[in-house]
Amino acid sequence: MVETLSVSLQGPAFSFLLYENLKSKFSQEGFLLGEFVEKETKTITDNDQQQINIARTIRIKCAVPCPQFFRFYDGVGRINVEKIRTFLGDLAPKVVAWYKYKPSSSFNITFREKIIHRQLAELFNLPPEFFSCCLLISESSDNNSTHSFTQTFMRYCNLKYEQLPLHIINLSDESKTYKTPEQTSETFRDIVSALKLNYKKSQGINVITKIQNALQKHTEQVVDELAEVEARLFQLENEVRHRKEAAKKDLSASNENQLNDVAMDTDSEMSPVTTPVKNSGKGKTNSVNRTPKRNSQSPAKKTSPGGREILTRSKKKV
Repeated sequence: MVETLSVSLQGPAFSFLLYENLKSKFSQEGFLLGEFVEKETKTITDNDQQQINIARTIRIKCAVPCPQFFRFYDGVGRINVEKIRTFLGDLAPKVVAWYKYKPSSSFNITFREKIIHRQLAELFNLPPEFFSCCLLISESSDNNSTHSFTQTFMRYCNLKYEQLPLHIINLSDESKTYKTPEQTSETFRDIVSALKLNYKKSQGINVITKIQNALQKHTEQVVDELAEVEARLFQLENEVRHRKEAAKKDLSASNENQLNDVAMDTDSEMSPVTTPVKNSGKGKTNSVNRTPKRNSQSPAKKTSPGGREILTRSKKKV
């Protein structure tokens, strides 16, 4: 029996992943959504022996990047399960891998990332030996005219990390071999079933036209809903930014007021006290400035036997 494991990445998901990584100036992390497919084939050799081949494929269909400055683990690599479940929501059962992107020319998996991968493999529904990690790096030319990307999928199996073969579905694939049809999405099946087509009485071109029109109508509806959601998202982002700026201004104003209060208290303590004194002879009032006394006493003068003055300090008895 021969068992193989590979990763299949769709073109739109791969382009979206590269776009999200390229627009980020720092390292980025996220989760990859898809499904796990297992196909078993039986062949008979020339010696009339039956051989079983099991081909397992991790099909990645979408990427969910984590927001900037969002960490689902601490400094030692301990993950926050509640934080991950809150972030993913209903998408948690569809997670088949996670990725790590660094804008550098070389990237090796670190000890902390190995710890994170082991914990994530135990968290999701996929068997731990099939849960993979994608390492992404990018490199650009001197004038930023050419960008090159390198992606590597790895899994932990048999006490070691091994690299998985990657296949990116594209229109340039060779059509010389048979292709296994992929399972259609639930949305597509619902649209086709809602048309209630009669394939025996209808012509093929009419069936295709009806399906195309229904898909076009559904796509336009989804685009309108997405536009409303993005407008709401931009509005919330602007509101958050304005609130942050207002909070910074309030904080700076309060700090400035506290500094002014401290300065005024210091000036009031160090300023001299003026006491009026009446002159009984001429009836005038004179002011006498009294400054706070210091602990140190002024030096006293003494005369040495040779006629020189010696400065001494008097000691206060306690």
